[in-house]
Amino acid sequence: MDTFTNLLKKASKYVTEYHSVNELGKNDFNIFRIERIDNKEVLMCRFLRELLDPKGSHGHGDTFLKLFVENVLNYSGIGDSDYSNASVVAEYPIDALRRIDLCIIVGRKFIPIEVKIYADDQDNQCWDYYVYAKDKDEDTRIFYLTIDGHEPSESSKGELRPNEQLCCISFKSDISNWLKSCIDLTENSDVKSIIRQYLDVIQGWSKREGTWNKMSEKEQKDLVKEISKSSDLFNAASTIEQAIKYVKIEKMKEVFRAIEKHMERYNDMGLTLVALYEDQTNEFYENNRRSWPSLNYIIPLSKWGIDKNISFRIEIEWKIYMGLTPWSGCNNWDVHKEDIIQRIIDDNDLSLAGAHEKENGNWYWWKYLNVETAVNFRYTNNDEYYSLYDEEDFAKYIEGICSDIDSYFGKLKHILER
Repeated sequence: MDTFTNLLKKASKYVTEYHSVNELGKNDFNIFRIERIDNKEVLMCRFLRELLDPKGSHGHGDTFLKLFVENVLNYSGIGDSDYSNASVVAEYPIDALRRIDLCIIVGRKFIPIEVKIYADDQDNQCWDYYVYAKDKDEDTRIFYLTIDGHEPSESSKGELRPNEQLCCISFKSDISNWLKSCIDLTENSDVKSIIRQYLDVIQGWSKREGTWNKMSEKEQKDLVKEISKSSDLFNAASTIEQAIKYVKIEKMKEVFRAIEKHMERYNDMGLTLVALYEDQTNEFYENNRRSWPSLNYIIPLSKWGIDKNISFRIEIEWKIYMGLTPWSGCNNWDVHKEDIIQRIIDDNDLSLAGAHEKENGNWYWWKYLNVETAVNFRYTNNDEYYSLYDEEDFAKYIEGICSDIDSYFGKLKHILER
């Protein structure tokens, strides 16, 4: 155990020294972060669309679009008049429920781009988008834009052939390089500044692989040299690497246990608790799959003469959120909304200000918890997630979550008792 401890201390020393140097001269002003849209997929796509639009407010015509189509998407042979008349559409609807994040329509080309920052794939998503696009352009390809350029899940990909019908591009490399070229091309200081801030956010996503990518080459070599000094040190580092996912599993379970403990103050409300986070948390990290670990407090609707239940659900997909869902045993996802239940929720003010309502067939409403901290449990190599391992910061994080829950449960208790 001494070998592990010593290695951790040495690694921590290198990281601490890096952060001390990195803080010098740091400029934290970024409008995307200030407005809390740096992690919002839809809003970040809208800015990307604005840059690509030949009629966009940037005032550079089709310059940025042409650079993107030729250098990022690798299209050639498109005429100047086609570029000047091109359209770029965000959230392009293909049916009543589904929308392609970005579509570029230039000449006879119909180019769909599906963007995934933190959200997970849906079944057949990329395949269905490709089939739709192929009806408009026989030679179309679907572009899958992620932080690191990984492929979509097998269930989303369907029958797509990688590199032929499916092309993966990344914010980390492709979009970052394109944005740097846009900055070089413009002489407008306002446009240059806002693109730099957008680029800074994207580079922040990429660096969430950890402090390693932000360290200097010398600092990296020093740490590698330290680990390479003996077989014991390498074995210790390898074992620590394997243990990390189990550390993450335990931390997520610790979050749920802390919330569950806090919720004991509402035991007098007679709500049944169904905890679905032990196995689900294991699945979340061991297999890197959506598993929706959750706490469910079952609310009977007998007060309103209905022999059905709904659940107050606290859940993690990549961040933690709360809301009301239908409930039928442990599998509530197969139960669809019913008008009469929705009316009860609306008539009795069982929603919450600022909640997302009726956006998802599995939820009556939902809302993120503790948005000030906004810990991402899927992409964990960032300062927000690291803070969970500081006892004081963890306590503040749980306090923020529980405060948000209390703001709803105080109202819920009053409604159920009246």
